[in-house]
Amino acid sequence: MFSRNATSSSANFVPVIFGPDVLGYSYARQFWDSYHVRSIVVGTANVKFTSTSSLTDYRIFPDTTEKGMLDYLENDLIPECRKAGKKVVLGSSGDWYASLFSRNKQRLEELGCAVQYIDYSLFSRITSKEKFYALCQKLGIPYPKTWLFQCSDDLPEVEGLPTITDDVIESQTYPMIAKPSDSARWHWSNVPNKEKVYIVPSAKAMKALLAQVHASSFNRYLLIQQMLSPVDTSLHSVTVFCRHGKVVMGCVGHVLVQDHSPLALGNPLVIMGEKRPDLLKWAAQFCQTVGYEGYGNFDVMDDEQGNPHFLEINARPGRNTYYVSLAGCPFVVPIVDTFVNGRDVTESLTAQQKAADNKFLFSILPKGVVRKQIADPALRDQAMELFAEGKAVSPLINPEDNWHQRLYALANRENYRRKFAQLRRAQASSRK
Repeated sequence: MFSRNATSSSANFVPVIFGPDVLGYSYARQFWDSYHVRSIVVGTANVKFTSTSSLTDYRIFPDTTEKGMLDYLENDLIPECRKAGKKVVLGSSGDWYASLFSRNKQRLEELGCAVQYIDYSLFSRITSKEKFYALCQKLGIPYPKTWLFQCSDDLPEVEGLPTITDDVIESQTYPMIAKPSDSARWHWSNVPNKEKVYIVPSAKAMKALLAQVHASSFNRYLLIQQMLSPVDTSLHSVTVFCRHGKVVMGCVGHVLVQDHSPLALGNPLVIMGEKRPDLLKWAAQFCQTVGYEGYGNFDVMDDEQGNPHFLEINARPGRNTYYVSLAGCPFVVPIVDTFVNGRDVTESLTAQQKAADNKFLFSILPKGVVRKQIADPALRDQAMELFAEGKAVSPLINPEDNWHQRLYALANRENYRRKFAQLRRAQASSRK
């Protein structure tokens, strides 16, 4: 336990955030900015740009089993906060933690926690990508052409989604995409050298990958998809906050640079605000149909003709949800209004907070890397203008935090400079 006490503020709650990554720190930064309250952040290791922060009460807890984490909450964290007269507000920076909180929502609420995640019956349904696509098909929401590979022999076929066959594998144009249907289960699986998303170069490589995953502990589907576009700027992020299925706040970001490292492939690193009522309309249709509550984050990708396809929903605030704050809605405010104070966000949020349409550039990367990585001249110029206007912000670079935290945040940013230099050298070598 680090020395900063999160239970000493005048607020009636304490944020308890599992996962110290970009979203973990974003939670802590925004809770401090909005409510002047420190957050307890729990990590399995010492992530310095979060642990050194004056805004966090950092705990290292290495037991990642469901029983271990629930016992830690029930026997340590919740009693500590209750003793100080504080309600625990749970947050997570990973699908596996969100899944745990959703699955144990009733128990956690009985212990006095504010749980922002939807009931597990809906959570498990819509975060299983094969079920998400089946629902998109019924609603007329565009999604990528998809085949299923059953990683366990007892898995049923899914209506509307064909099973992959050797003939299909051999007949496709490569590269193709392969990814797990359930990212939480994938996180805990023993797949050797697993990646978040596989870019598969050939039919031979596809068959080898399917055999490897089938032999592992992962017992859900692997999704095989045509590659829509190899360009980073083909991706869009749609974040909504819902009450009783109605979208109260909606914000769209155009991804300009994605991560290219294996375990983080596709994670947005630079996002620019954009107005996309078409994407918000489809997201609202989906949320209304399922009766969604709280934060949902949709990943959407354009094909090479510019047609959008919905890839998935994260049933939680996404890794980069701090861009919602940059757009005009401090992202923790709807959470506290709804799940702590019982307020109706259709009335408590201002018009600006609901619209969340301020110009912004969310950037984990330094300006020079952003300039080099964006190939589209018009988008590059827009990004550079936002840097010049002071509207380019990294959630980790916080002038209100202490110099130790800023030092580690700057080191993290500079490490991306090295990574992308290596990527450009590898790309140049492959073209020779």
